[in-house]
Amino acid sequence: MKYDKLYIVVLDLLVVILTYGFLYYNKFGYTIPKDVYLLLLIILISYWFTLSIYYNKYSLIFKSPFRSIVKSILWSTALTLFFVTCTVALTELGDASRLFILEMILIPMIVEILLVSLLRKILLSKNTVPEYEESVIDTQSITDTNAKWVFIGASSLIIIYFMMIFIKSGEFYLYPWSERILLILFASWLFSLLLTRKYSMTKTNIVFYQISPFIKSGIVMLIIATMLYFFFRIEFLSRFLLFSTIIIYTIFETLSFFIYFISNRGDGNSNSDSLLSNYNNTWNIDDFDFDTDSAQYLSDEEISIRSIFNQISSMEDKNQIIDFLENNLTDIIINFYSSYMISTTTIENIEFLRNNSKNLLINLHKLNDVRHLNQYLITSHLKLITDGILVGYLLPIDTTYSRLRKQMPKLIFTLFYPFHFIFSRIIPKLPKIDNFYFFITQGKNRAISKAEMYGRLNFCGFNIENDIVINGKLFFIAKKVKTVSKITNPSNHPIVKLTRVGYNKELIQIHKFRTMHPYSEFLQKNIFEENELDASGKFKNDFRITSWGKIMRKFWIDEIPQFYDWIQGRVNLVGVRALSEHYFSLYPNELQDLRTKFKPGIIPPYYVDMPNSLEEIFMSERIYLRQKESKPIYTDLKYAFLAFINIVFKGARSK
Repeated sequence: MKYDKLYIVVLDLLVVILTYGFLYYNKFGYTIPKDVYLLLLIILISYWFTLSIYYNKYSLIFKSPFRSIVKSILWSTALTLFFVTCTVALTELGDASRLFILEMILIPMIVEILLVSLLRKILLSKNTVPEYEESVIDTQSITDTNAKWVFIGASSLIIIYFMMIFIKSGEFYLYPWSERILLILFASWLFSLLLTRKYSMTKTNIVFYQISPFIKSGIVMLIIATMLYFFFRIEFLSRFLLFSTIIIYTIFETLSFFIYFISNRGDGNSNSDSLLSNYNNTWNIDDFDFDTDSAQYLSDEEISIRSIFNQISSMEDKNQIIDFLENNLTDIIINFYSSYMISTTTIENIEFLRNNSKNLLINLHKLNDVRHLNQYLITSHLKLITDGILVGYLLPIDTTYSRLRKQMPKLIFTLFYPFHFIFSRIIPKLPKIDNFYFFITQGKNRAISKAEMYGRLNFCGFNIENDIVINGKLFFIAKKVKTVSKITNPSNHPIVKLTRVGYNKELIQIHKFRTMHPYSEFLQKNIFEENELDASGKFKNDFRITSWGKIMRKFWIDEIPQFYDWIQGRVNLVGVRALSEHYFSLYPNELQDLRTKFKPGIIPPYYVDMPNSLEEIFMSERIYLRQKESKPIYTDLKYAFLAFINIVFKGARSK
């Protein structure tokens, strides 16, 4: 086999030399190359042979599928063309014909593929090619890497290079030598890619192992660029553009892939779906480990809340907490078996409890430090009997804001708080990037609003019975009243997907920018039952809306993503608003039937009639819909025009 491989190498190089000689004779009429073209032949052979060895294409002929061999030939040829081009551009070989360079590389590639095809047919006819499995072939080439990351890496290098040009000159100006720097950058980038294989995505959970190839790649790029700059005597090129581009690119790529690896790192404890599956399996089981009907009576000795807290020698605000619990936990009987009090952020400390065995579960550690909050709440739900009580507390964002404000001078706070807001309240809500936040903080001191906490509790099957703020801490009493929500991906991101009643009463998904705290949608029914509606049909005292959300609603910024829904055909530009199932249930039956004859819209008749009460909203929609039944296009055009007039010239705004 070794001799066969040697014959292949000789044959391959002979094809390259003969092709070069033929092209040279056809161009100049001489057989033996001279001067610049002789040096060019030596460079071509050097690159061709080196990259062929690197891609192992001579060995692949005997043990790999034809497709793998062609891939190896294509990659080695492409890089040969690139490196020859770089060498010509950076040396005195610049007088060589561009067409000649292209032909001397591409023609041998075509001949090589044809010869390989012929050779394999001969070998197959003699049954000398062994059987192989394509899935186990390892060519140790760039083809092992993720092509998506190769493209992104190359694109990022170009973008950063032009950014550095802008920083240097104040404009995107291409100097006469700009292409030479770009060639050096790509040459060093490709060499570093071949050496470090950084896009092969090492399978490890150790972050340093994952990002070290990117750091090494940057070092290799700097070394190669320095060598080219020195040995080719190209001092006329801008050192700032060359070396600063490499440094900035390395930092950017390392940080980017650090965030990527962190966000995609396996987290075996974060999957709430497995808990929901476990929950659904136990919900209907008749043979419980515990008798849920008598769980609270397993001890003959009844105890009080105060006696439980007396187990704690010292605790801030203990008496106020005891008073709050004693006044609100009068309907349950507490004993040592049915109650459980802990101070923990670790779910394992409650997982060992038997399902449906407790009627009171108290956690005296702030829930801002619980990394997987939904998992903690679902697990607590599993351990409690029906109507069991969960007690906990958190530091709401209002308290955090007030404390930071008091701790800092006004000027420093004004400068600091925007960064704190972005880091603690925006980054944790962004897909993928949120895992980077939790990697840094380990889930400690998470910013949680009252609305988010109560929404999570409702999502996990609890209903808030009462709450109190003690020294800035929000203590709550929640009762297990229902099963855990079946929604597997509750809203937590800046763009929310909301379920609404659409055409023909079918449920549709519409998109909006978030104006409420996360999980707030799970509180809508509770808010209505407690506060009802104001004169304009909005919820009274709706604490779910954020301060920036009020501004976004006023100027319809939150509605912008609905244009995507319009493109998708779920809504019209003009029409009655798409309502939630609960809000829709508040409408009279005849109006429900009337409004679902048409698709909902982005611009409602509200901005034409400007109603001041819920009944006036009903009347406004009836008038619009009756007109639309007879003249749909005319009615929409009229309402769109009148709404525009009211908004622009009369200051009509959403409440």
